[in-house]
Amino acid sequence: MDRTWWEGQQVLQNLTSIGVPLIAAINGPATVHSEYALTADIIIAVEDSYFQDYPHLTFGIVPGDGIQTVWANAIGAYRTKYFHYTQQKN
Repeated sequence: MDRTWWEGQQVLQNLTSIGVPLIAAINGPATVHSEYALTADIIIAVEDSYFQDYPHLTFGIVPGDGIQTVWANAIGAYRTKYFHYTQQKN
């Protein structure tokens, strides 16, 4: 479990350490690791795309791989909690 947590943290740190502007292109629903797209400087998404944290609550897993931190920065702490607890689509 320690290795899984460490690798998850490394992915986010690597994404935020890229030295050039990063553009995320979302072509449909982003339901798994949507926090990766939210680390981009610019997000371009098709009209019917949405963000959701599907796997955590569905499989009884606590969202602790960075998604809660990135989402809190993107939409605020209270909306993030609601987003996670209800599996809301944003």
